[in-house]
Amino acid sequence: MVINTIGMEKVTDIDKVPFNKVCHLTVTRRKLFKKSSYDSTGFFISKNIILTAAHNIHSQIGSKVILIKIQIGQSGDSQLFPSINMSIDNNNRKQLISTPDEYNFAKRQGIRILHDYGVIYIPDEFLPSDFTWNEEFTLNPSNIEINYNKAILCGYPAVKNAGFDGDILYSQEGKIIVNNRNVYGHSFDTYRGNSGGPLFFKNEGKNIVYGIHTFSSSGTILNKNVKNKIKKFIQKLS
Repeated sequence: MVINTIGMEKVTDIDKVPFNKVCHLTVTRRKLFKKSSYDSTGFFISKNIILTAAHNIHSQIGSKVILIKIQIGQSGDSQLFPSINMSIDNNNRKQLISTPDEYNFAKRQGIRILHDYGVIYIPDEFLPSDFTWNEEFTLNPSNIEINYNKAILCGYPAVKNAGFDGDILYSQEGKIIVNNRNVYGHSFDTYRGNSGGPLFFKNEGKNIVYGIHTFSSSGTILNKNVKNKIKKFIQKLS
């Protein structure tokens, strides 16, 4: 069941495919001597790998991720599995997180968005014993034509003064415009917290992902080069 809210649909059947493989991420950073936590979205692309936006998980001098809380299929006070909490430090950061070398917070938005993707590796010992993977999301194969007119975007918006606490998954369907081979534009209702959510369409029973939401009116396309880098990330981490 879905409930309409400002052009978005509140997902209440959180155990349904593919929403059962979308995660609410709470990422804690240390910026100089201050800690801050941020809400965002991620989604599984294999049993141990979550794909999200690079700006959610990227670390560099002056801003380093120190904790990631993962809530799989959260819906208010309930969720499909217990929360996963992974502490991140200089010893394990490269074993648990990968973002493109080209990504840097100091670069302007138009450059960052070209490389705004990254993965989180969850070791088996952190996963719930009854967690399963049935390819609920599939990265877009090159032989499938993208349906730009029936794009689906979902995520966990987290702007309290707009009525979103970050604990409810919302989904919406619409059209996107491909600005170039790396970036798409859209007119979806999105807020802080949506970053990292999957942009996908349905094809013969599969949920085909071809983009990641990264900025208010645009996102990063999973083109061939991006998919190849993601595969290399997975090989390095797994």
